Amino acid sequence: FRARGVEGSVDIGGVEVIRTLDNGFFLTKDDVGQLTYDIFPSLAVEIDYFAKNIGTVDNTFRINPELEAQGKAYEGAAFDISINVMMNGNTFEDITASQNDDGTWTHEFDMSPDDEAMITVRFGAPDYDQEAGEPAGNRKFDVIVNGYDVGSDEALREPVAATLFIKPSQFVLGEMTFDRQGVIEGDPLAITVKAWNEGNYASDVLVVFYVMDSSGDAYSTPEGVKRMTRVASTTVPLMAPKPVMENDGVWQTWYFATATWDESYIPGSTVQDFETVQMYAMINPDAEEQDVKAGVKTQDEYLNQKDDNDAAGNIAIVKNKASTPSFAVGIIGLSVAALVASIGASLRREEE
Repeated sequence: FRARGVEGSVDIGGVEVIRTLDNGFFLTKDDVGQLTYDIFPSLAVEIDYFAKNIGTVDNTFRINPELEAQGKAYEGAAFDISINVMMNGNTFEDITASQNDDGTWTHEFDMSPDDEAMITVRFGAPDYDQEAGEPAGNRKFDVIVNGYDVGSDEALREPVAATLFIKPSQFVLGEMTFDRQGVIEGDPLAITVKAWNEGNYASDVLVVFYVMDSSGDAYSTPEGVKRMTRVASTTVPLMAPKPVMENDGVWQTWYFATATWDESYIPGSTVQDFETVQMYAMINPDAEEQDVKAGVKTQDEYLNQKDDNDAAGNIAIVKNKASTPSFAVGIIGLSVAALVASIGASLRREEE
């Protein structure tokens, strides 16, 4: 009888089973546990495959790796796909490559019986095209190896599936700062937050600033519903993925988003000469009517990973006709009062 397998022969109950297959290849993915590989524009992913000539004669192994986009058609530049081969543990370069009509490349090389090849397929993503929005985030590409046994003129069964995944944008806000330590009510205030992107590229990313206000509108935030009044907004023209910037050796992997609160005020009423007002910012919030009219769209982002899409900060706002604060009690109160009074006096001198 005949037994087919990777090795040549085996004894079973005194009967020797001999490999009689003239042509044949065994092809498998080296790491069968990893099915998804994250990738970003301009970066690359490598996947290893193992091939062995299980036939009795010399044979030619052929491979034509390609990607097939899931969902809507991919309209971006082609991925750069190449291979590297280690034959029996040694560097191997005797490979013939030819380009096909569809732009893909076929690679082939000869293997003697029992030769083992480790084939590393490298998938290099193209640079991001901002105008076309490709390669877009939140999309997958199926890896197709297209292994082929030239000797038997048969296609090989595809190994365990592998998928390249481009993450959607994933925004983060950091520290909030102001262009001054305090501001007189009615004066403008520039507010800045640090913002970065841990997902794919995004264009015209909306950042909105609010003042906490018990009589304001109810907004859904990563921390729950808050009463706030929208006071300023801006957009970041282009946010590159942090991993891409790090790969390019860029040390500043964040952006500064700055907007001006045209007329600052103290929400509600107060008997004090000043109030410490809490400011709040969100990146990529739900677009409001004014945003839609301005052509701003909400970016594709994981809804369950938006808990870092906000930032907060405090600013001292001095009443326009204020004098020394009257609430100062104790050493700490006096220190704060002196600071605020000096800020108020300084701001008024600037106005005069």
